[in-house]
Amino acid sequence: MGERRPKFRQVEHTADKAIEAVGGSLGELFENAAYGMFSIIADVEGMEPKSWEEIEVEGAPTVEDMLHDFLNELLFRHEVEGKVYCKFRVLEIDPDLGRLRAKAGYLPLDAVREKVFGYVKAVTYHDLEVRREGGSYKVTVVFDT
Repeated sequence: MGERRPKFRQVEHTADKAIEAVGGSLGELFENAAYGMFSIIADVEGMEPKSWEEIEVEGAPTVEDMLHDFLNELLFRHEVEGKVYCKFRVLEIDPDLGRLRAKAGYLPLDAVREKVFGYVKAVTYHDLEVRREGGSYKVTVVFDT
């Protein structure tokens, strides 16, 4: 089974960096948004994770809050624990309960330092809106860099 290519693109934004992610499901949208965020930080294309860990979000009042919390948790672990995430799998997502369970594959920062070229300070709420367009979900995420 071939791996699918994440669907996201970097978009122009006045002060910071932004991505527009697309997914056929909410889970795929979250996976692609996470991949897009880490593509601002490092050349993650073609990276294979050495380890996987579970990421959970509980009690998010909206799907936008759930996405924001998911991305912030990944960013926190990147900064504090020195992990560069390169693969994402949403295992469970329930917008009504504000719950997300995902696995994130990573490499230690020291192993891929030469591929790291950017820095994301924070995930913002600026223009953060998950929308349904046709058969897809879309979101634009702006990052403070």
